[in-house]
Amino acid sequence: MAVRILVIRFSAFGDVAMTLPVLDAIAHNYPQYHFYMLSDAKFASLFEHCPANVHFIGVDIQQDLHRLRDLIHLAKQLLPYRFNYVADLHNVLRTKILRLTLIGLNRHFAHINKGRFAKHRLTRRYRKVRQPLRPTIERYRQVFLALGFDCTYNYRGYFDGKAPDPSLFALVTPPKKKGEKWLGIAPFARYKGKVYPMEKMYCVVNYFATQQGFRIFLFGGDGNEKASLSQWASALPSTTVVAGMLSLKGELALMSQLDMMLSMDSANMHLASLVGVPVVSIWGATHPYGGFSGWQQPEEYAIQMDLPCRPCTVYGNWKCFRNDYACMETLPSEQIIDTVKRLLAAPVPSGTLWNLAQLPEDTSAGYGKTIVVAEEWRHCLKLCENINLIFDQQGSIIQQARNTTKRLAYNNIDLVIKSYKIPIGINRLIYGFLRKSKARRSFLYAKKLLQCGIGTPAPVAFVEERYFGFLYKSYYVTLMSVCRHQLREIILTESSSFDRSAIFDALAKLAATMHEHGILHKDFSMGNILFSLDNNAAVYLELVDLNRMFFGSIGMRLGCKNFERIMGTDAELSHIVRRYAELRHFDTQKCISLALRYRAQFFRKKRLSYSG
Repeated sequence: MAVRILVIRFSAFGDVAMTLPVLDAIAHNYPQYHFYMLSDAKFASLFEHCPANVHFIGVDIQQDLHRLRDLIHLAKQLLPYRFNYVADLHNVLRTKILRLTLIGLNRHFAHINKGRFAKHRLTRRYRKVRQPLRPTIERYRQVFLALGFDCTYNYRGYFDGKAPDPSLFALVTPPKKKGEKWLGIAPFARYKGKVYPMEKMYCVVNYFATQQGFRIFLFGGDGNEKASLSQWASALPSTTVVAGMLSLKGELALMSQLDMMLSMDSANMHLASLVGVPVVSIWGATHPYGGFSGWQQPEEYAIQMDLPCRPCTVYGNWKCFRNDYACMETLPSEQIIDTVKRLLAAPVPSGTLWNLAQLPEDTSAGYGKTIVVAEEWRHCLKLCENINLIFDQQGSIIQQARNTTKRLAYNNIDLVIKSYKIPIGINRLIYGFLRKSKARRSFLYAKKLLQCGIGTPAPVAFVEERYFGFLYKSYYVTLMSVCRHQLREIILTESSSFDRSAIFDALAKLAATMHEHGILHKDFSMGNILFSLDNNAAVYLELVDLNRMFFGSIGMRLGCKNFERIMGTDAELSHIVRRYAELRHFDTQKCISLALRYRAQFFRKKRLSYSG
């Protein structure tokens, strides 16, 4: 049966356009799966050049999604598709209700984290925290990562790196002449705080229109915008109005032939970016730090005033704090002209606006991150600062169950990173306020074991992420163990290449040493004990999975009970416990009897729990 993934994104044109690089890359990486994009029907042509396994489901948002019963009706229409995964790239009340109505068996859900707290700190009037936040396109990718779909940004543009058919824009202009410079200008945006004053923008258009070898194309919407641009074009040479003249596909084809686009923070900025055109963008009330810059547009291509009140809004829909829109009104047109001239003459750079590997985590009033790195491994701090991105994108999986463990090479060091499952329900409160996280306990317990001469992989760091104090994610980082075998291999393979007696003696000595130091590993099982043999056949053991420990006096009964998870025959367990009793000066027969009885009880309960 085909695997189907529903992708939801409504909202503004630019926000939907930004889904293309991620959706295209995911669809190429997973050609055997089918991706269904649910969005406004008027955006359908945006997805025409996606891979064949991308399908579009269009709805009329203005007419059909106003009431609760409309959403329920839409959900009923979607149920026959039998989606296996739902990726909500919008995460508003409308999509939350839609997700709720789609809940059922064999469906996995993930939704975007918009970083609202961090955006509030970036845009609030006082005590702003000005730092680049995670780009929206990267937030989209994180949703797919949460569902288990990885991708690299291999998007080659709307036309997939091919030249579009000139007939698509023949209505407004013939093909480009050799040596001619085509400059697109999109002077409009939805909100006043994102629009450069018209009289100043006219000066910019006038300058380039009167330069030899330039042809100017004016982009905008139909109606009033088209009327204003037509007045400009009638008074200026070599100027063509595109607004309202071409289909979306035609506009994109024309944009792909531009040498540069000059735009506000608007949909045209995103569309030009998606066809691989350099975009000089003008920012007023909004800021590139908010994460809405054009796809792969360098930082130097953003023009903005350095005012203490900026940015005052994420989307541009808030009223100016100063009531004078100084961020746009005081920006000289000469600065825009000089920037466009300079960048047109320079080589076109590549690369995204912000280097994701150097981005700090979104911080906010509700978000907190704790990083503790062992002193001898301070050079791994950068890894820990970006551990969620690095863990998602790099490394090879060692184990994936409730928690995920990966092996990763970093600065020529072999590391192991364990990502603990996000706590649910009351556990988020418990681990946030009442108990140490599993990652923190593992780090601290490893240090204590090493101080006592007990083997365990060297602890490097732990990282905790919290929202309003509630634990969200935690990671534990260690060196790769020098031991390459699990003790369970002795039982499962019965390999003659190992000296079983010597290994069992070493296990008894390990347990005795732990217990003498008042340490009891609550998950003391063959899978959590690693071993290796040196050239002299000496056995070396290391303990892993350390988050469950008991510290205190450990007598004979508690010590023998600690062997209840050890597999093997009764004779093998008796051998281990006999040696353990000798090392701790306990009654040998009594210890063997206790250990065998505790183990039988443990596995009996385990069988009952499975059968129940």
